[in-house]
Amino acid sequence: MVFALVSIALGAPPPTGFTTSVERIALERTAARVEATVNPVVRTIVLTGAKLAPRAESQLCPEQLKRSGSFTLRCSTRRLWAAVAEDEKGLYLDVRALRGVTWTWDGQVIPLQQWPFDGVAIPQTCPGTIDVVRAECALGEGRFEDAERLFTAALDSPDAHLARLRLGDLTLRRGNPEGALALYAKSAATGPVSRLAKLRECDLTGNCLTEKPATLDGLHPALAMEGRLHLIRQDLAVNRDREAMQQLVAEVEAGRPVCTTSRVFCQQAVQTALESGDDVAATMALSVFAQAALSDGPWGVEVAKAAATEAERAGAPAYAAAVLASLSGRLPNDELDQHLQRVARLYLAARDPVRAQFVVEYAEQRLPGAALRSASWQQLRRLVEPRSPRAPKKQEPSAPPLAERLPALSEDVAISSELAHAARLRAVAAQPPPPGVQP
Repeated sequence: MVFALVSIALGAPPPTGFTTSVERIALERTAARVEATVNPVVRTIVLTGAKLAPRAESQLCPEQLKRSGSFTLRCSTRRLWAAVAEDEKGLYLDVRALRGVTWTWDGQVIPLQQWPFDGVAIPQTCPGTIDVVRAECALGEGRFEDAERLFTAALDSPDAHLARLRLGDLTLRRGNPEGALALYAKSAATGPVSRLAKLRECDLTGNCLTEKPATLDGLHPALAMEGRLHLIRQDLAVNRDREAMQQLVAEVEAGRPVCTTSRVFCQQAVQTALESGDDVAATMALSVFAQAALSDGPWGVEVAKAAATEAERAGAPAYAAAVLASLSGRLPNDELDQHLQRVARLYLAARDPVRAQFVVEYAEQRLPGAALRSASWQQLRRLVEPRSPRAPKKQEPSAPPLAERLPALSEDVAISSELAHAARLRAVAAQPPPPGVQP
């Protein structure tokens, strides 16, 4: 019997020996092509083209959310792997809880970046004359097949330790953790390559996740930043959100580009800390969000919504309103009505009727008349600064369109100050009382 595998986006082979538990969940097809996108940092699996079959349930991912065009499972672990497949019994989703850190996120393999050669004691630059340098240059350019061929040739050179580590990275990129682990284990016993290989081994096996974090002292800054990224991921994998955010805050405040080179991960890490229920972790996550401009990019809308919700809860409604206002031109039309109502009410809560009126005017330009006749919009019109219906709207010819002014409100310095004040209050409140003092 031939199954319709051509219409299913298959994941990598199941990571045998790297799991603590596994589930097979029956699916019901809703489209010809079925895909599962795993976002382990935020604990979700997003299905497109399928939904859970009747009476199907999951212990690893007990919460399900139906959305237009997709079906989301929210899971209880961040050590998450999943793939869709089909056999004679039908379509199913395999979900696994891993021993270590998931090696993919947002459906993408962890990006590989070229290392500076002085960080691994190689006195050459691209394009290079020896195999290991030419291989590293090819890797940096995304020519992974060329890189693998050249790293394989370098196994007989004095730089075999670096070649083995990079061959492990390329093997992992293909979804083969067993092969990658074997190559990492054969890297040099000392030096920067060995230290980075041990971090990778820890990711895959999970054996060191409860131990004291590895030291990165003495590594080249670029290698140390990559190492810290591994440590942040390891903290998140075992729900040490505070420790992960402490490291991320340090990276951002030091001006290191971790949220530029690994933007989706940074956005998802901040989002999950904002939604963790831990006031300290959430306060630090808000700081990273504000400093690293995380509302832009592929995961920007999701993390911005989480930041706005947390800012409102922290007592910073003006900042929450500004963050949401900056998203107004990026949301689908079916979300815009409720979104703009929320922005206007947040500005009113911040005692800023002028900005609330901007939002009402923007809604009048974007929303259909039927929506604007609702009782909630009529109430908002009464609450914002009154405007005579006979008075013509005045706008200087050189003034930017309202659609441009609304997102710009998020750049207000006073709003950022309000967020900082709210964050300080939250941080103080979260501190444990001194010994002998009743909370």
